Amino acid sequence: MRHDMPPQGIEDVTAQVLADRPGFAAAEAMPPRFEVVDEGRRRQRPPDRPWLVKDWLPCGHLGTLFGAGADGKTLLALQLAASVALGERWLGFETEQSNALCYLSEDDPDEIARREHDIAAAIGRKPLDWDGTLTCISGVGRDTLLCTFPPANGGAGRLTAEWEMLHDRVVREQARLVVLDNAGTLYGGNENDRAQVGWFLGILAGLAHEIGGAVLLLGHPPKSDATYSGSTAWRNRPRLLAHLKRVKDKEGNATTYSELRREKANYGQPATYRLAWYRGAFRPDMAAQETEGEKLQRQMRHREALQKLVDGLRTLLGRHTTTSPSPNAANYAPKVVFSEGLAGDFTKAELAAALNAGIDEGRINPAKKLWKGNDRRWKKGVAPADWSRAARE
Repeated sequence: MRHDMPPQGIEDVTAQVLADRPGFAAAEAMPPRFEVVDEGRRRQRPPDRPWLVKDWLPCGHLGTLFGAGADGKTLLALQLAASVALGERWLGFETEQSNALCYLSEDDPDEIARREHDIAAAIGRKPLDWDGTLTCISGVGRDTLLCTFPPANGGAGRLTAEWEMLHDRVVREQARLVVLDNAGTLYGGNENDRAQVGWFLGILAGLAHEIGGAVLLLGHPPKSDATYSGSTAWRNRPRLLAHLKRVKDKEGNATTYSELRREKANYGQPATYRLAWYRGAFRPDMAAQETEGEKLQRQMRHREALQKLVDGLRTLLGRHTTTSPSPNAANYAPKVVFSEGLAGDFTKAELAAALNAGIDEGRINPAKKLWKGNDRRWKKGVAPADWSRAARE
């Protein structure tokens, strides 16, 4: 190393070391200069924090979404990616239009495309509308590990060729949202090892910083009610930790509703949102957050539930089965329609709302004279307003 000219800074030191030792490994090189809060930042407040998705994904950071298998994580993340690619609202939240890339390790191209068509139909678009701005990569049949921790490497992490290919694709396509599904198939370390987990998440956070966007990693919690599985680094390292969980009814059966919890948000407030699954896509179950398209879908869903209830009542009356409008009755109309397999994909709660709406609108009579019993007294019960004994006979 030359000593006649003193180095001016850490970059000069690094350059001289590398010049004197060509074989010096990059990992051994001097770290970059510290970034500090300088006078300019103290004199004038920096611009507001940029968001890729308002209140959810801040630019330059890593987020995680956990949930049990089949609860809809992949679908929800695909909806997010499509919304960003189009620059449209996601579940009512503003997005910044950007290219997006999804690496889905467990879904084949046909399944991904089917979901894209359902998502597009839900917002009144076509999958070709995001052609060129949304890339979905299937990991089926590939070695999807993005990193390993070989013993011969002294416990240090090593990025795989799959990571290098993925990284190059992200950069080449200028994607500012990267969805990775899921941690169990992408992470090649011990989920309980804080150092290994922290190293992996640090790599993903570095990618988010590099693209000036966000990386969303999906994962599975353990069988218990915990939000995530393994080391607390899974919770502490990301700036966002969200959890998706299917809502169950009183009998413990899965419904078409889900809860999306913003469990941890470093730059926002924790919150819980109720979602409804309808025809292959999620929509907010809260009118205040709905887009016009989602509002129309909700109204259509309610009308279809009412028609399904009316049709079910006609079938029951044809079987000489009476039902009651009282929720406490054993033969409560929505309960009977549901238990007899006449509800389609509608829940008992949706049928109950449809019963109330039908009564209010005059389409359903809650105490219609049906037929005379053996005691010659009229049997009364729930029936379509236009139903008649002649129609039954």
